[in-house]
Amino acid sequence: MLWSTLEGRAPSCAGHVARMKAQHAQMLVHLNELDAALPAWRKSGRATDASAVATALDGINAALALHLPDEELNIVPVMEVTLTPKEVDVLAEHGRKATPKGKTFQQLGAILAAQPDGGAQWQRSHLPAPVRLIWRVIGKPKYEANRAELVGDRRP
Repeated sequence: MLWSTLEGRAPSCAGHVARMKAQHAQMLVHLNELDAALPAWRKSGRATDASAVATALDGINAALALHLPDEELNIVPVMEVTLTPKEVDVLAEHGRKATPKGKTFQQLGAILAAQPDGGAQWQRSHLPAPVRLIWRVIGKPKYEANRAELVGDRRP
C-alpha cells in the first residue's frame, strides 16, 4: 500500500521507493538466512552452527544501518505530507496486527527507544494515560529485561 501510494502521489519519490524496495529485498535475504541457520544452532548449541547465525545477524545489522537512515531521510518526510490520517491509521493497524502475540511490549519499547527523547513526547501524543501507566509498571520492565537478555546482560 505504501509504495504504490507514494509513487502515485509523489512521482519524484519513485527513485527512493525503488531503493527502499531493493533494500527490503536484501533484508529478506538475510532474514531467510537467519531462519535457515537458527534450527541447527538451537538443536546443537555448537559454535560452528552459531557462526551461520552470526553471519546472518551481521547482514541484517548492515542492511538496517543502510536502510533506516535512508528511509528516515527520504521516505518519512514524504509520507508525512502525502498520506492521509486514515491511511496512517491503516498502516499502524497493519503493524499492530503483524506484531506477534506476546511481543507488544517489545514493539512499543523499540518504538520508544527510537525517539530522540526516549519516547516521552510520543507517549503523550499517542497513548492514553492508562496505557502509559501500564507501560511504566509492566511493559517497560518487561522490555528492559528482554533487551538485557538480547545483549547478554543477565543482571537482575
